[in-house]
Amino acid sequence: MQVRRIVVLLAAATAVACTNTITVLGPRPAPYCGRGTLGIEPGDVPHAGGALVAEVLPGGPAEAAGVKKNDVVVRVGITPIANACELVADGGLLFISIYNDQGRKTSLWRGVKRLYNRNALGRAAVLSAFVPYWATRGAVGDLVRLRSPLRRYREYRCERGMSIIHDWIDWLGGYPFETARPEAVFCYVRDPGFSLRKLITCGGGLGCNQFVFERTAS
Repeated sequence: MQVRRIVVLLAAATAVACTNTITVLGPRPAPYCGRGTLGIEPGDVPHAGGALVAEVLPGGPAEAAGVKKNDVVVRVGITPIANACELVADGGLLFISIYNDQGRKTSLWRGVKRLYNRNALGRAAVLSAFVPYWATRGAVGDLVRLRSPLRRYREYRCERGMSIIHDWIDWLGGYPFETARPEAVFCYVRDPGFSLRKLITCGGGLGCNQFVFERTAS
């Protein structure tokens, strides 16, 4: 059986996948709806090597990364990029999605996140400062556009897979906050013998830059 080894690094989480010969039939998958997941449907058929990918949801990170039906996720965990590189065989693919380094803005957000995770007092201070501000700003924007704030909240839940409040908390509490500029990732991964196949950037703003590297034969 031919095996395809894939390493996926999403927000400092890695997953190795290999193909098998099991076929799982099922209904057409719904579009990907939500941040914070890989965008896959696990299979019902047990697999000793890990979690079988029964379906890849359209529009999700897994589809963008090239994960395919019948791949098997055999490892998930927080691993440095260097360790992830070691798991990729010649001809294998390495997928990386990491927050863009915006310099001073990134430093400010890292300070906010560090304060949130320091203790209960810091968490309360951050929540009381940002959540009312974001809620008020959104409500004012809705009123200007003659739109119901409740409708925006419902639409956000569908688009993101979580309520907007949970998304705010998820962002504020996300720490460690790992970031890198695209050129830094490219230079770091090039040395172990990888070539860049695809790059999607966030345009220099707040968001993740996504990379697909292929390891060249040694």
